[in-house]
Amino acid sequence: MANAVGGRAGECFVSVPLPTKTQDGASSVLHILSSSVLAGPYLKRTWVGVPLKSRRRSVFFSGMAAFDSLFSSVQLRVLTASRAQLWPNWHVDEHSLPCNKIYCIYSGHGGYSLDGHRHELGPDDLCILPTKRRSEAWHDRKDPFEKIWIHFDARILGLVDLFDVAPCPPPFHLEEKSALRALLEEMVAEAHRPQPSPYQALAQNGRLSLVLAQLLNESAGRMPRAAAAVLRGPGDRIASVLQYVAEHYAEPLSLESLADVVCLHPTYFSNTFRKATGTAPMAFLQRFRIERAKSLLASTDLPVMEVAARVGFQDPYHFSRVFKKLAGVAPKEFHQSVRRSSTA
Repeated sequence: MANAVGGRAGECFVSVPLPTKTQDGASSVLHILSSSVLAGPYLKRTWVGVPLKSRRRSVFFSGMAAFDSLFSSVQLRVLTASRAQLWPNWHVDEHSLPCNKIYCIYSGHGGYSLDGHRHELGPDDLCILPTKRRSEAWHDRKDPFEKIWIHFDARILGLVDLFDVAPCPPPFHLEEKSALRALLEEMVAEAHRPQPSPYQALAQNGRLSLVLAQLLNESAGRMPRAAAAVLRGPGDRIASVLQYVAEHYAEPLSLESLADVVCLHPTYFSNTFRKATGTAPMAFLQRFRIERAKSLLASTDLPVMEVAARVGFQDPYHFSRVFKKLAGVAPKEFHQSVRRSSTA
């Protein structure tokens, strides 16, 4: 339990006991002082006598389950897929990429930089250049690239760019008979079919999903650390809020509680979130809850009232209205239609 220990006007100092381990393994309690001061648009917090690792643990909530919830809502779209031998003068220098790009190198040598960090590329290397990030790519004019390139969109609930949340994987070296290479070659072949299938987009997005899943699995060890890092830029703040929503969507949440996750004033936070995602924080929360409700309705026989409670709606009638507005049908109709299609 937190204990108020006093402070100057406009400040609230709170002593918070945190369980810790001493060097000999015995449990102890560490009391920390938190000072919350409203200054301009930011709600600043200072911590006294707390190691950085403990400070992060006390504010941010990491866990792969949260990422599972977020990534289950990712919407993918392949924009183009092609393979070619590039001309010697090829060079990419963009302040902000309009879409995500995958490069798979077959021959040649060169490299790319992302946010100022340089990486070398050669035969059998694969890399991702995420959207909205400063990037540059080049090759040796005497040994130019032959490569596959895939341009794509990947957004959580169609709103937030995937790599605003997931760390961009580092360059990946492919084995000679790599399943990843085979998937990319299938994507190129599909994109250049003389008579495209009516299911082309479905097939392409499915292949892209497998490619991204394998690449992200390679960097999975970095993901909790990346999400729990001290937040600096707007993208990091948004990622932390999305993770918090994925873990706590079933609890009563408000604009103030979401803003508090990233230590911002609610108005400033709301404007920042809307600018990054195109939607308001509480509207995003509603959409996320409805997506989780769809999953429960499709996979269980829980009554609508129970589903509503499990995804954070205290009023089942309000839940039904929101569900119908966003899904187009009432929860019970959605459940029945899924059940009919699964037994047809």
